[in-house]
Amino acid sequence: QGFSIMTEMINLSRLYNSVTASGIIRRVLVEAFEYLSYRKTFGKTTLEHSLVRDKIAELAALHQANFYFCWRTIQALDAADNGDEKETELVRILTPMLKKETANDAVYACREAMEAIGGIAYIEESIIPKYLRDALVLPIWEGASNIMTLDMLRAAFKSKGLIILFDEISDILENVDDEILIQKQKELQLFSSKIQEMPSDEMQLNAKYFFEELANLYKICLLYKNKDEESSEWIDPAIDYLIQKYFGKKLSSKKTISLKVVKNMVAWEF
Repeated sequence: QGFSIMTEMINLSRLYNSVTASGIIRRVLVEAFEYLSYRKTFGKTTLEHSLVRDKIAELAALHQANFYFCWRTIQALDAADNGDEKETELVRILTPMLKKETANDAVYACREAMEAIGGIAYIEESIIPKYLRDALVLPIWEGASNIMTLDMLRAAFKSKGLIILFDEISDILENVDDEILIQKQKELQLFSSKIQEMPSDEMQLNAKYFFEELANLYKICLLYKNKDEESSEWIDPAIDYLIQKYFGKKLSSKKTISLKVVKNMVAWEF
């Protein structure tokens, strides 16, 4: 049972990696938000500039999405450990997907928070250089991003995890009136059957982009799943931002995010 035990240990380490990544995103987001709330540029508080608010809203949306993704995977692992066969199948594909997404987003968030603050965030008086250095190991630890893609591909063939994941997405979208997400789900499900017929090299290359799109869709679906009357204040703008970021970029469709909305998106855990 040695290999089985080792695999279980590696998957748990990947989950720790993901929680760490989510925490780093949160910390650098708060650092940037607090600094930009007080700094004055061009006659007003820096956060009052629309481009700055848009960047903080992006980081806040990424944090929310990764936070709920982390806890959904933890929930699946907990259920699997208690004998739930369906969640056991699901966690096989969620773990590498979560690890890849959170690790890459953590590196991105550190870089963007540093740039949003400016030069003061680059020097060692700031905490962000430390977090950037720490974050850089996250996409490498316990399997780099390409390995995670291959693990997801393997799980798709050797378990029912992909089918169960699509079923969960379908259940969530039954109560969501958003044609972009519904159409994306249909595209991905159709492509999932095509990818299995591809030659090995082509399959691996296409799997990278397939699983990235699937993860983006799933993260938005989890935001919908966790939304209630209270949390809609910060989840709704996060959903809107991520749909546009991942699936709906149009030059004429970008809307300004108000300072009040940005504050709600950042402060939701307090």
